[in-house]
Amino acid sequence: MNKKDYVDIVSGKTGVSKKEVNLIIDTFVEEIINTLINGDKVMISNFGTFEKSITKPIDVYSPHDGRLLKNVPQIRVRFKSSTFLKTKLKENQF
Repeated sequence: MNKKDYVDIVSGKTGVSKKEVNLIIDTFVEEIINTLINGDKVMISNFGTFEKSITKPIDVYSPHDGRLLKNVPQIRVRFKSSTFLKTKLKENQF
């Protein structure tokens, strides 16, 4: 599913216009991004937790010419699903 599908579903269930639902979803995602930029965790009840992490820089050797390549730290977003979500997925796996 993509964003448009979710906008259609929420609009149909709530009676709110698609334009307003689209704005709400955009604002929600923007706030999640801002929270992660600030280094905080984003916890959504019964869904999971998003957390920003920074990988360690690792120096690797090129297999082609044997030169040492410097790797820079990278930013990753980690997601840990809640127990509730895991249980629901296990119940409905088939």
